[in-house]
Amino acid sequence: MTTTLYLAWQASASRRWFPVGRLDAQPDGDPSRYEFFYIAGAREARAAADFLMVPGFPELDAPYRSEKLFPFFENRLMNRRRPERAEYLRGLGLDPARWDPVSELAAPFNHAHGNGFEVYPDIVPDGGGYFQTQFVVHGLRYTNAHSIERTEGLAVGEELSLSLELNNPETGHAVTVKTADHYLIGWLPRYLVDVVYRDGGLSVQDPETRVAHLNLDGSLSHRVLVDFSGRLPETIRSMDCLPQYRPIFGYGG
Repeated sequence: MTTTLYLAWQASASRRWFPVGRLDAQPDGDPSRYEFFYIAGAREARAAADFLMVPGFPELDAPYRSEKLFPFFENRLMNRRRPERAEYLRGLGLDPARWDPVSELAAPFNHAHGNGFEVYPDIVPDGGGYFQTQFVVHGLRYTNAHSIERTEGLAVGEELSLSLELNNPETGHAVTVKTADHYLIGWLPRYLVDVVYRDGGLSVQDPETRVAHLNLDGSLSHRVLVDFSGRLPETIRSMDCLPQYRPIFGYGG
């Protein structure tokens, strides 16, 4: 079965995120196990923010295939010789004995690593539109000292809430993440906003967000992991249903 991951790029000047590429991974033994190609968001990134392409993938309208994981993605994995690797993988929620590179790339606490790029898994609802995913809260460092202190007292399983923000200075609209006692602790990652924002509002029915894990010893960008579930409209069956996620090659750009 194919596993799909997406790649987003953050413009350094505006801090805006753009989905730019897609990595498909096939089961072991497939001679073209890995395939990377650009998606429509890359064109928008080039026009709006001078996106200069992903290292190792110079052609915008060509698919890339390989039996081995491409170096750009391999470099986002911890070196297998490092003695702390098993502990690191357990911190990502992975079993070191059942490791595979795609799982490490897709692990939520691994998303924010890497020179302005972020890797994240496809969102695929079931037949009734129900989905489950996890995300690391973005932007905690842009809140305030009280909010940062509040995250130190969060508990696993604690309920959080999402609210639409229509006057975000960077993106126009955004989705905030707040505690039950109204502390703003950050924002929903942009790739998830693309999925849940429709026609001036949030399209998720019965949303549930709860603290899944706390990483108080790490950086603020990796502090709060959230379980997120709900129901999406019938028109969204995977992220490639969205215009910015459609492949460039084979679709006429």
